[in-house]
Formats: sequence, structure tokens, C-alpha cells
Amino acid sequence: MKKIIVNGKVLLGGVSGIERTSWEFLKQWDKIIEEYDKLIIEIVVPDGYKKQIDIFKNINVVEFGNGKNLTIWQQLYLVFYVKKNKGIYLGFSNAAPFLLSEGIVLVHDLSCLINRNFYSKFTRLKFKMEIKHVMKKKFNIATVSFFSAKEICRVFGKSFKDILVLGNGWEHIKCVEYDDSIFEKNKKIIKGSYFFSLSSLAPNKNFKWIMNTAKLNESSVFVIGGGFKKEIYGNVDYDIPKNVVMLGRISDAEAKSLMTHCKAFIFPTLYEGFGIPPLEAYACGAVSIVSDTEVMHEIYGNDVAYVDVNNPCDNIDNICLPIYDEHKNLLKRHSWNKYSKIYLDYLYQNILF
Repeated sequence: MKKIIVNGKVLLGGVSGIERTSWEFLKQWDKIIEEYDKLIIEIVVPDGYKKQIDIFKNINVVEFGNGKNLTIWQQLYLVFYVKKNKGIYLGFSNAAPFLLSEGIVLVHDLSCLINRNFYSKFTRLKFKMEIKHVMKKKFNIATVSFFSAKEICRVFGKSFKDILVLGNGWEHIKCVEYDDSIFEKNKKIIKGSYFFSLSSLAPNKNFKWIMNTAKLNESSVFVIGGGFKKEIYGNVDYDIPKNVVMLGRISDAEAKSLMTHCKAFIFPTLYEGFGIPPLEAYACGAVSIVSDTEVMHEIYGNDVAYVDVNNPCDNIDNICLPIYDEHKNLLKRHSWNKYSKIYLDYLYQNILF
């Protein structure tokens, strides 16, 4: 049986949606891999990086090649390792090295192709080259929602039956402690009296809607946490009203406390492959206000409130929020445990033999 060789580069940076998905799938696989006879999974990283990510008991982390330049490492050293070991390449971040022509790649979304004005020219060109390589070669494709699968079929002419549809989960939030010191540091944020939003400040996250809604709801407080990468998204300027608290990057513990005590979590995204934050909020006991888009309906159904993200809300307190489901069926529908097993079953039954 061939071994699965995971591109570990995705684990070496910060933790946003793609990185979160990579970590959580691998952590779940580490728990259940012994149930799969003779299945071997290796995570390959450059020399010197093993200690940074080696939390696994049953998945081996291998160091190979000079990682001074991670792009060169991925395109050369990683390829050499995969071919030398006759392994099956697995990538979690939309791409595969150009010198490989087969394996399996998790494509999260096509936002960089669909929403060109949201990204810098360099980011668009890089993504276009990478995604076309994956789609034209013999890679098996997985994605995180039926919406993303349909987009892949529409743009690249793929057959729906050839795409593995997975999803995202929420269990990682259980392992995070609360940090209520965020309320002491920001006296304007009072438990139970603010709306909260957490994400990167990328244009597709549509924080402009929150700014415009805040202007129409001067008595309400809106709290936003998240960072911004100018080199990816270009220049983005927001006119910040006085009732908006911009926290910048915050810890997972601070985010958990803010989710737990907010009036509602706001996620006015314009385009997503899945959209993890409202699921995290739900796991913390908060209901969400999300964009009225196809993918949000697919993932969240009747467990959230929907708004027209092209028009700000002039009375956000009057939005009819759904009653929180004590049975937490939303969390049962979408979990890392569920999707990681589906993915591993697929690999074991369709790829390795």
C-alpha cells in the first residue's frame, strides 16, 4: 500500500480557515488511523520545523530538505520526497507542486478567481496558475461544501460525481479556555450588550456592511476582531464609526469569551467555501446573523438569521434571531470528527488501492 504524504507547509504559519481545516483533519486522523489496516500517513516539513508541529502520536512528521525558502522547498524538495517514496501527495491548501501531476487536493473555494477585485494582482496570478494546474492534471479533488463543488464544476467543467464534498467543524473551540480580561481591557465592551464579528478583514468578509449598519444603529456597540494581510488583499480602507471597536488580532481565548457573551455574532460574508466562524459561535452558545447567500443556507439552514448584505440594517435589534437549539443539531451536522472520517474512508477505499 502506498503512503499518503501530506504537504506540511500549510501548518507552519498562522491559523485562519485553511490552516484550521488542515490542523483539525490531521488531529482527527491521528486519533483514528489505527482503525485502518496498514494505512500510513506522513507529514513532510523542511529541516528544523518538526518541533513546531509535532503533536501527533500515530502520524509521523518527517523533516526533509532546506526550508530557507518555503516556495522552493515545496516545488523541489517536497516533490523529490514524494517521488522517491512513491507516495500519494495530499494538499490541504488549494494547490500542488507544479512538478507533480497526481494526488489529492482540498480546494476550499474559488474566491480568488470569482472575486478578482478582492485580491492583489500577484495573489490572483499565483492562485490562477496553481488552481489550473490542479484542475488540468490527474489530481483528485475534495472541497468543503456543495456550493464550492458546483463552482468547481461551473468554472472548470468537472463532473460533480468526481468531487468529494466534505465540510468543516467546531470541536477545536472546546479546547480553548475563556479569557474575560478582554472586557477589562476594553471598558466599552459590556457582556451581553454588543454585536461581535471575527474574521480576517479581507474584502469578501464584507466588514463594510458592519460599518454602514453601525452608522444606522448609533446606540449599539459592534466589536470586530481580526487581522489583515495587505500583500494578499491590497489596500482596504474603512470609515470606522465611533460605536465600532476594532480589536485587531485577538487570541482564541478572547474570541471565545466575546462569542459567549455577545448579543449575536455577525458574519456578512460575500463569498465563502464554508464559513467556520458562525459554527464556532454556535458552539459557544451564540446565534448568528449571516449573509443571505447560497452557501450560508446550505451550511446553517434555519439556525441563523439572514440579512441582505448589499443593504445595511437600520434597526439591527429588531432582527428576529432563531431560538438556540438545545439539541445542537447544527453541531451534529457539521463536525471535524464526521468529515475527517469521511475523508479517510475515501482515501482508504478509492486512492490507496
